[in-house]
Formats: sequence, C-alpha cells, structure tokens
Amino acid sequence: MWVRKRESPAYLLLVLAIACTGLVYLQCSLPESRDYQQSADIDFHSVSVNATQNHSALSQHTTVKLPAGFALIPSAEERPLKQKAVITLLLSSDTKEGSMDFYSIGAILHTFLFNHYPATKFTKAEASDTEFAVMVTPMIPSTVRDALLDVGARLIVVPVLVLQDWDSVFPHFQYVMTKLRVFQLEAVYSSILFVDADVFYLHTNPVSGLWKYLEAHEANPDTRDTPFFGASPDPCKPTINSGMFLVRPSIAHFNDMVRLAVTPPYNEYVDQTAIHFYYANMTGMTHFPEIYNHFPYAYCKRKDMNTTAVGYHHKFWNHVWVDAPLFSLWQRPMAALRQWQVSRNLSTALVPVVPKNRTEWLQISDSGVMMHRVALFSIELGRGKEIELRRRDEFAGLHAQAVHVRQGDIPKESPRSSVAFLEALRFAGSHLLVNYDWVFILDHRAVVVRNAHMHAHLGTIAKLTEALGVYRDCSDTAVAGFWIGRKALAQIKQIVADLDRIWDDQSVGAYSSKLTDDNVWEFVAQAFAESMVQLPNLQRKLE
Repeated sequence: MWVRKRESPAYLLLVLAIACTGLVYLQCSLPESRDYQQSADIDFHSVSVNATQNHSALSQHTTVKLPAGFALIPSAEERPLKQKAVITLLLSSDTKEGSMDFYSIGAILHTFLFNHYPATKFTKAEASDTEFAVMVTPMIPSTVRDALLDVGARLIVVPVLVLQDWDSVFPHFQYVMTKLRVFQLEAVYSSILFVDADVFYLHTNPVSGLWKYLEAHEANPDTRDTPFFGASPDPCKPTINSGMFLVRPSIAHFNDMVRLAVTPPYNEYVDQTAIHFYYANMTGMTHFPEIYNHFPYAYCKRKDMNTTAVGYHHKFWNHVWVDAPLFSLWQRPMAALRQWQVSRNLSTALVPVVPKNRTEWLQISDSGVMMHRVALFSIELGRGKEIELRRRDEFAGLHAQAVHVRQGDIPKESPRSSVAFLEALRFAGSHLLVNYDWVFILDHRAVVVRNAHMHAHLGTIAKLTEALGVYRDCSDTAVAGFWIGRKALAQIKQIVADLDRIWDDQSVGAYSSKLTDDNVWEFVAQAFAESMVQLPNLQRKLE
C-alpha cells in the first residue's frame, strides 16, 4: 500500500521499506454454532410427514425423510428442495472460529459460481429443478456455515463416517469416506453431481453437458433399468477419479460400499477405489470426457487442455503450481465474489482479496491477515479535495480490499468535532473497530496510490504490532497515517473518554489550552508508548 504526503510544490519523496511486502511512499514538504448428532446409523427417521418419493413428477418438494443424524439448513419447509443437486463436501477444518481454510473458501466460491457468477450460474431452466448444496460435518465452524448460507448454499449436515481401522491405514484421509453419504440422499434428490471443493468450473457450467449422459442412459432400453454412475478417468491411476461424479443416489449402494470398502481392492485408495470397483462391472458405468475433470499439473500425464477444459481439478491458491493464464481463470471469479460480498455489507467472513499479480497474491496468502476486514478512514479533507477522495474510493475499492469512510459523511457525535483527529478516534472506537479488524486512518494531506494492496503490507505490520502502527512525515513531528488493530479497541475508547474530560476541564496540566490535533496525537502516543510501532525507517529520495 502506498501513501504520499504533500504540502507545497517543493517536496521530497520519502521511501518507507516494509520488509518482504513492498514499499510505502510518503511525499512530504521540507520541514453461531449448532451441535448435531454424529451417528453412523443409516436407519431412516421422519423429519416431515407425507414424504414424497416421486422425483420424476415433482421438481420441488417440501417434505422428505432423512437418514439419522442428517439435517437440512434451510429446511425443506423453509426452502423447497429441487429435484437435482450439485453438491460439494467439507469434512473438517483446522482453522479457529472466525477464519477459514482454503477448502472452505473453495466451497464458497463453488456456491457463488453456480448461483451468481454470470458465466457459470444455473440458467433459468436449470435453476427450476437444480440447486447447489454443501454437505458439511458438525466439525465445520459457524464462520464457514454462515458464509455459505449468505451466498445461497443449502447445507446438508451429515455425521462423520469413519470405517474400522481406516485412520491407521490412511491417517491423512480419516474422514474422507464421509463422501459416501452422498449416496444416502436417495429420498432427497433424484440425481446428484458431486464435485470436490478443489474442482472448479470457472467459465462454463457443466450441468447440461453432464446430465445429457444420464438422460441418454435412461432413454436407452438396454440401460434404462440399470444404475447410472458417471465420472472422468483418473490421469494417474487405472480408475475413475472420484473428485467429480454424477449418480442417482441409492441407500442400497451406500450400504454395499460401506461393507466392501474395508476389503481389497475396494480399500486400495480411500473412497475412489471403493466407488470405482463397486460400479466398474455395472452397465451404467459411464466415462465422462477428461475436460470435465482436468488436472492441469498431473505428475504422470499432463495434457495441454488448459484452454479447452471445463472443470479444473487444482488447488489454485497454491502459488507454486499455477501459471499466469490459469491463475487468471481463478482470480476473476474470486475477485467478483469478494466484491459481491462487500457490496451486500455481509457480516459473515469474506473471502480474501486476490489481486491479478501472483506475487502479490503470495504476499497476501502468506500474510496471516488475509481474512481480516479493513476500513479506510479519511480525516476531513476540506474543499478542493474531490480528486483525492475519488482516488481513495478507488484505492479501497481495489478488489474490494476495504470500505472507505469519509469523516465528512459521518454524523457529528460531540461538540468537540472541530478536533478532527479526536473525532476520527471516537468513530473508530464506537463503530469501525467493532466491525473491522483494522482501521487505516489517513491524514488529510496524504495522497494514495490506487493500485496497491493493503493486505500484502498489513501482514508485516501485524507482525510488528496488534495495536498501533504509525507512518510519520518527513520531520518526524506529524503523523501521515496510522493503523489501529481491533485489540486496541478498549484503549481507544479510554483515550477518547480521557480527552473528553480534558476538553471539559481546560485546567489540566499541559493540556490547559484548547485541544488540537497535535496534542491529541501526543496524548495517543503516550497512551500507546509500549505497543506503538513506528513503521520502518524512512529514507529521503528526490522525486
């Protein structure tokens, strides 16, 4: 993030180097969580009377029988179910409440792609009988569940499925057999397209292209009475790849696979071989073209399909294994998702800022603060500063990295409003730090450079301080801008209360004269003496 400060035509450029994250320029003049039953039981219990099983006759239904331990959010009564579904799965999360891992972010992106993104959202015809859902275990935190619901996902809460001795054979995949619970949704959906959280359809919706195989299967007299299962081949193993498949769910098939999954050859490679060998000898085993489940960097068989593929099986957030064209494919909908979330002023977790430049994405993804919310607060600029206000709007709006709050637009909260710095602190303490992780307050003379990304630099700042980071001007006597972290909220409120008392009692020591921005800052500096960080040393350089 770049800041410049200007007071007269004659000025110097000061360069502030922030280690590992880039530069900041100053241009200066001279002097909710729910608990669900985790039952592996597959008996049915009724959650609604008069359950309807005839999916061919109904495209929506409000009554359904679920397996034990399953739950729908929203319920079928709150939002009628569609006949078909595209479903992804989130098993567990090692992130703390309030944050998200990349698989969770992937599931949110999936929901956005199928529900909202112009290039890939369901057509009106598709949306009439198809919905997007995320199957989650009770281990998924409310941070993730709420964000998914905001983007329009239906959540299917399911118990974890762990097979006997499975965690010792596949310690890194101890919960992965929970994917088989898709087959238990026989009473909920007539057919399901399952996609892993790292299989992305970034420019083309696959629904019409894949469901035509099921329609052809059922139109053929020789196959219509046999089970249907369709998937693309795995590029490195002699099986299908279970990261994407289309199936008519079946409780009987689920029971069979669970029983067989602990025996060879079904147990050779977690859920993939269990599913493959179960359906391999059935008439309904259909192989989809590889374009629907393309591995851009398969170690064993790389094909140049990146420009023709429909589905990309890849962890795009891994900056090591993605080239520029592929990164751009993922970056565009991620940026659109972030903008969509911010424009709706959602209180749930936002996906991170993903800039077009992969090097900057590396800085942001490794920053430790990529999920943090930021507010940019402009101290009153005064008349004739419209260009700078627009520049700050663009700066905050770059990939929706922050909200921009103008001091001139907020209501006056006290008779002390003539002291702009004090009122900035007041609003930060009463409003902004309650809803944002960081507030970046800019001096009225500062000038921002619009193409810089705050989070790339905020990571370094956050490692130095969680309270207050300060940019000073050339003379080291005035403040050009400063960051306040949410952990300083109580201290900011106390400072404002103390300054209000000083205002009301003009006989207090060094502050016996009317408060000004300069002595307000002096008071703040004293209060944060132990936790304030002077953001790294300035070097003079003529512009």
